[in-house]
Amino acid sequence: MLEKPSTKLLLVVIILLIFHNSNQILQTLSFDQTVVNPCPKCCFTDSNRPFINRSVPHEEKILVPLFDIDQENQLLGMREAIFFAQQLNRTLSIPPFFKKIVLAQSVERLSMPQDIILDSERLKESGVKTLDWKLLANTCAGKFDQFFVVNQNFNCRVTRRDLWDKFLRLINFNFDKNPYPKVNKDGKCGIENSLPVLKSKNYIAKSGKNIIEDFQTDAKCVLLAYPFENIDFLSIINSERKNASDDYQELNRTVSAVQIPEFIKKKVSERLTREEIADFTCIEWRKRASIRDIKNFKAKIEENLLFVKNPDKIDDSALSKIFNEFNLQNHIVIQILQNISNCTEFTNHSEVLKNLIEHEICRRSKKFVLTEKSAFAKNFLIENEFEKSKVEILTVSK
Repeated sequence: MLEKPSTKLLLVVIILLIFHNSNQILQTLSFDQTVVNPCPKCCFTDSNRPFINRSVPHEEKILVPLFDIDQENQLLGMREAIFFAQQLNRTLSIPPFFKKIVLAQSVERLSMPQDIILDSERLKESGVKTLDWKLLANTCAGKFDQFFVVNQNFNCRVTRRDLWDKFLRLINFNFDKNPYPKVNKDGKCGIENSLPVLKSKNYIAKSGKNIIEDFQTDAKCVLLAYPFENIDFLSIINSERKNASDDYQELNRTVSAVQIPEFIKKKVSERLTREEIADFTCIEWRKRASIRDIKNFKAKIEENLLFVKNPDKIDDSALSKIFNEFNLQNHIVIQILQNISNCTEFTNHSEVLKNLIEHEICRRSKKFVLTEKSAFAKNFLIENEFEKSKVEILTVSK
């Protein structure tokens, strides 16, 4: 008669089986996380930013942009600031971008990493020299020598006062020496020692030559206040494309320097491939757009797949009711966002990441329905000019 296995032996066998199975499960989970949910490498520490110089010669001229608060406005403004620096041969000092302006919050909580929209290698290729913004206070003695006023709509608004104050506090500049612009007796926005003297509300450059003529100054430290829609990129691209002029090449490098981060491009590509989404239409839907006019494009939208970039922050269920005739693909944003937001370095930047994800999804669409010329639409059209495979643009009137 065979002896029954001892209790100890049975216990050992059970433990080995549990260990073997759990190890397989852990390996599977580890593999899944490697494929599905790795924390991407994006944001450099302050001491390791590859596009920042630690010092500049004393005679170097500095350009410091102050950007508006909207994400797409900052993308466009950053491109314009780079182009200004290129044309004027100035070193560019780029303060952190602001996510939003709330009086009760600290500057640190409001700012986001610079390299979340800047491509360090392509910024180097643009030829623009840079300076660490933390050195501005010493380099410029705590004040700007001149102001480039390019946008009357922004400069004297009370709503921008908080931004101005936080910006000066961030770079450790003197408030008395850099007073907030005020409306003059003639009703115009005035900053002492400013360029240019605006004949209209906004300055618009049609070429690099315009900038050289209008903004040449010996002033060492200059603030470029709220660059936004001050360079007619599309006109320059269209006029200079054929002869591949210096302006055209510089614009190409400028557009390339301000990019959606590679890790977001990769995540969007993986998700679209996994769900076999290829031919779809993107629309930036705003409340002012006519749903009726948009639905008139239904016949032009292949596969009836639609992605809605939604600056009005309407949830998916509401969007589904509005666009009930279309097969909405907006769930992919939530999936990618959940994937990335698990990473510690992005915990406080979910809204920024959502905008960047939506931006990249639209860049991969086959058709883009343009409802109005928003900052996103302008960025999209500029980027599309330099793409090898262009997105077809469909226009809907307001």
